[in-house]
Amino acid sequence: MSGPFTFEPGRIYRMPVIFGPVPGPRQRLDDSRWRGAPSPHQTMVWADFTADRGRLESLLPEGFRLDGTPTVRVRFRYLSRIAWLAGRGYNILDLAVPVVYEGGADTVRGDLVLVLWESLADPIISGREELGYAKLYAEIPPVRGAANAGYVAAHASWDGFTFAALSVEGIGDPEPAGSGDAEAPLLHVKYMPSTTGTEVPDAHYVTVTPADYPKRRVLDRRAGSRATVAFTAGDFDHLPTLYHITGRLAELGLSETTACGVLTTLGGKDLSDQYPAP
Repeated sequence: MSGPFTFEPGRIYRMPVIFGPVPGPRQRLDDSRWRGAPSPHQTMVWADFTADRGRLESLLPEGFRLDGTPTVRVRFRYLSRIAWLAGRGYNILDLAVPVVYEGGADTVRGDLVLVLWESLADPIISGREELGYAKLYAEIPPVRGAANAGYVAAHASWDGFTFAALSVEGIGDPEPAGSGDAEAPLLHVKYMPSTTGTEVPDAHYVTVTPADYPKRRVLDRRAGSRATVAFTAGDFDHLPTLYHITGRLAELGLSETTACGVLTTLGGKDLSDQYPAP
């Protein structure tokens, strides 16, 4: 190989670009797509909570409005058998709000993802740069309890300081499983600052994850009777890069559970259908 580094059209790159196209969830190094055994295996512990309308609306960017009752969806996801990570896995905590987006040419209804924490750097980097997900790092250990025992609990921390905890109780027997899962389209605000950080950003627009998961199969779906969630605001000493977020979440007043449960699925998609909101 000789000559200067050049970009290959149609390939995905991330820094450091001088080493060439990057392997990741939407591209193998040989430019093929990931195929074979269904991936990933996912268990999701979730709960919907009513929130203070005014405080929740203060988090919505321009062009967004709440869709119905002010609701925050809190979801811990535990992924394994991920093809693009050679069978490894990682865990996720995300918070989403049912919204209507009218900031573009079309109206889009879905869940605005306020913030999403993951326990591994690789999906954080690819998801932020390629998709526009608002991803951050957190320690998210395995879920405690078991759905068939009627109780599960999950938590997330940063450098040992727990800032989020969710428990679901009164989990019943398996329910009839339909195809795919019940997620709505996901909306995200993609923002990449300029190098100076104070000028016009390199990117600032809304992206959409379609709700279609044709290769996802429900393995187990169970409803819970009640759930509790707690966000600890922390401070600069405990959460130097997160306390401006956790403080706002702790103020939302999430107390009344409207629905909760545990969902286990197999299969998914590589999110290459992600698109900027029109």
